[in-house]
Amino acid sequence: MLSLLIIIQLITANNCLKLQKWHEQTKEPLRDVINLVIKEMSVKSKCMVYMFDSYYQNLIHRDENGNLTLTYYSVFVRENEEFSPPQLTIQAILRNSKNSGCNSYVILITNGLQTMDLLQYAERERLLNIQGFFLMIHDSRLFYSNMKYLWNRIINVIFIRRHSLIRSQSGKNINYDWFNLETMQYPIPGQYFLRTYYVDTWYKGRFRYGKNHFANKVLDLSKKKLRVAIFEHIPAVTTNSRMFYKNYEKHNNKSVGIEFEVNILL
Repeated sequence: MLSLLIIIQLITANNCLKLQKWHEQTKEPLRDVINLVIKEMSVKSKCMVYMFDSYYQNLIHRDENGNLTLTYYSVFVRENEEFSPPQLTIQAILRNSKNSGCNSYVILITNGLQTMDLLQYAERERLLNIQGFFLMIHDSRLFYSNMKYLWNRIINVIFIRRHSLIRSQSGKNINYDWFNLETMQYPIPGQYFLRTYYVDTWYKGRFRYGKNHFANKVLDLSKKKLRVAIFEHIPAVTTNSRMFYKNYEKHNNKSVGIEFEVNILL
């Protein structure tokens, strides 16, 4: 019995070593990029929301992302998940996370249509802190013209965009991967065509610049034009104000309107 137990332990240990070696050989470079950006976000975060599918779930490691005491919420997104509306559990997590002051969102979903539907629903229902920090996977479907209003509101966003190149060396095909961090310009130029702008590159285990990837775009617009809607404020009226408009010639100088009444009460 003891011999059998020892053999089982040896087999288990050998399998674990093989599995560890396989993970090292097939290491996904995207994992390092994701976790380094998340670590950068965690420094600025009060609370974080993770939303991921089965693929990206295995690439996120909270123990490597700095502040382990940081409050976080996790949402697992199924392949057939719908967001019009989403299931009640997801709605509750989004609502509670916003009420808790979460200001960072890690949204890593393979299907760009799901990401688009999620963002549109959550923004429409005011379930996102749009002034927070966002990390997503680059997908062309996120940049349709109907998404322009959303990217004019979500300013602090980073997209991870993967690039691959296959070269033949000594009769072998070698795959080279690098990742660009990109963002949206603010304010977004043009009316229909949306495109991302380069921020940094991850290649061979390091960033090219390594600077602050969530720069304050509002602090300096770099001479870009920002359209602002201006309209005249029309205060809520009282009975006196209606009398004023009906009998303008006999009015007195008494201020009218709810704003004035509130000031008097205070």
